[in-house]
Parts: sequence; C-alpha cells; structure tokens
Amino acid sequence: MKEESQVAAQKQRFKLVTDKKFYKRVLSIMLPVALQQAINMGVNMLDTIMLGQFGEVQISSSSLANQYYNFFTIFCMGIIGGSSVLAAQYWGAREVEKVRQTFNMALRMALTLASVFAVLTWCFPAQIMSIYTSEAHVVEQGVRYLRITTFVFIIHGTSLVAAQLMRSVGQAQLGLIVSCVSFVVNLIANYAFIFGKFGAPRMEIAGAALGTLLARTSEFLACDGRVKTKLTARKSISSAVLGGEGFFNLSLVGRGAVALESNVPEDELIEVELENDELKIDGNLAVCWSSNLDFTVERSTGTLVGSAVSGEGLVNVYRGTGRVLMSPVAPTDSLPTATNTTQANPAVKNNLPPEN
Repeated sequence: MKEESQVAAQKQRFKLVTDKKFYKRVLSIMLPVALQQAINMGVNMLDTIMLGQFGEVQISSSSLANQYYNFFTIFCMGIIGGSSVLAAQYWGAREVEKVRQTFNMALRMALTLASVFAVLTWCFPAQIMSIYTSEAHVVEQGVRYLRITTFVFIIHGTSLVAAQLMRSVGQAQLGLIVSCVSFVVNLIANYAFIFGKFGAPRMEIAGAALGTLLARTSEFLACDGRVKTKLTARKSISSAVLGGEGFFNLSLVGRGAVALESNVPEDELIEVELENDELKIDGNLAVCWSSNLDFTVERSTGTLVGSAVSGEGLVNVYRGTGRVLMSPVAPTDSLPTATNTTQANPAVKNNLPPEN
C-alpha cells in the first residue's frame, strides 16, 4: 500500500497542467524574452556582417571590442538576476514600495559598474585591446571603436536594468519593443555611416561604433518614462461625499509604467471604452478612469436620501469619452482578504452598458 501511495503521489506530482490560461500567461512572458535576446545578439552581429567587406582587420577589431562589452553584460546580468528575483517576490506579495527600492538598488549598482568600465575604456583602450590581440592594426582599429562607444556602458546598463525588472512584474513586451527599436536604429545607422549612404560620411569601423552608440541611445530613450502625479478636485459633491473616495483624486499624467492595486489579477480586469456614452456600475468597481470623464454618484432607485441611509441603490456614473478600467468584483475590507478568500461580492451586470 505504501508503494502504491508513493507511485500515486509521483503521478500527481508530474501531472500536466491543462489550464490554457496558464500556458498563455507563460508564453506571453517567455516569447518576448526569447525574441529580445535574439535581437540583442543581432545588434552586435550587424557590425561584423556589415564590416565584412572591409577585410579581416576591421572584422576582428569590432568582434574583439564586442567581447569586452559582453564581459560588462555578464556582470550586469549578475546584478539583474539577483534583483529581479527579489522584485518578482515583492511584486507577488504586492509590496510595491519594496519593488521600487529593489529597482533603485539595482540601478545604482549597474551605474557604478558602468562608470568603472567607461573610465577604463576611455583611459586605456589600447591596453584593453592588447588583452585580446597583439596585432597592431587590429588594436588601432579597436581603439577607434572603443573610444566612440565609451558611454554605451552607462546607457546600455540602465536600459538592461529597466527591461529586466519590467519582466519581473510581468511586462516583458516593453523590453521586446525597446530591443526592436534598437535593432532598427542600428541597422539604418550602420548602413549610413559604414558605407557613406544618405549623405553621411563613409566611416567604416568608426561608423559601426557610431551606429551602436545611436542604437543603445534609442534603447535608453525608449525605456525612459516620466509619470507625474497630482491631486484633482472632484467636480461634484455627490462623488466626493457619497462615492466614499474623498474630495480629491490622484491623477497620473505622462508616459511610463505605474503599479495599480486591484483585488483581482490583471487579466481579469475589464476595460470599458466610452464614446460620448454613459457607464453605471455598483460600488467601487472602478480601478481607474480617464480624467476627462465626468464622475458622479447617483441613485438608481428610490430617493437619494433613502439610498444614502441604506447604503443601497447608489451607483457610480461615468459620462463622456474615455476609458474605465474596472474590477469584476467589489473590493472587500482589505486586499489580502480579497485575494485569499472567496467572499468578494459579484458585480451587478444590469448596470453595465448592453453589449453590441
């Protein structure tokens, strides 16, 4: 009996997951990461491929210089690997402040490391190239490459940290988009400056270095995001008093990524887009909404006084053109309660706009 129970336990342990949502979620993270790594390798390979027409000296110089950059990337990935584990754990525990602290720590460490590499590259490029080869012509061309790409360490180190930690919170698509932008910029810049196209000077290996610098700069700019916060007064007394949210809203303005607290997973949230329309929902189902929408609290039945006293019959009303991100269930007393129990109240579908 004991052996049979052990066999049954092993079968249960290795049972395949049949939930399609699980595989979809895994693929949504795995595929962008795999494609991003392939594209990053392609950025470095473009220099070698395009410099192939100018002989072995320039190919060897760029390849050896990129070996030095790969050495820096290995150090960065060590920093990122540890911090991303912490960030993922904190994100799963919904400790957003600790996620921010982890990101800041990783960024400071990466910038410190990048600064050391940048100073060494600027001051001792010939000595660095001499580690890989003793051929004078290869060293000379490699020095040209390293001089131009000195600041790539700082730029690329920052974007590596940003992209990796975004993966830790389930936003792998951002890193893929950034890498695609970098690849396209590098392809065009290399073609222009290596061969002297589009009116640009023919720079050969220096053109490849300039293309890499421009590509990594675009990668850095694509990772940049600035989101400003401000307090916005509510437009109506009903939304302030009866809505239970106070007299002010926290508004987010700008471009970037933000963390929102919700009592359901991200893929279960509902996004409703309004075009000169009206949306009525029960309770505090709305997670966030466009600032240009008019938000009021109105009675659904009976009198407004009676609804306020009983706590029933009040609905949140959004009017105008914009979007509302809402939860399918009403929040409970606290987020841990909502996520660890099944006592959340279902949304009343009768107040949602009819499906077209």
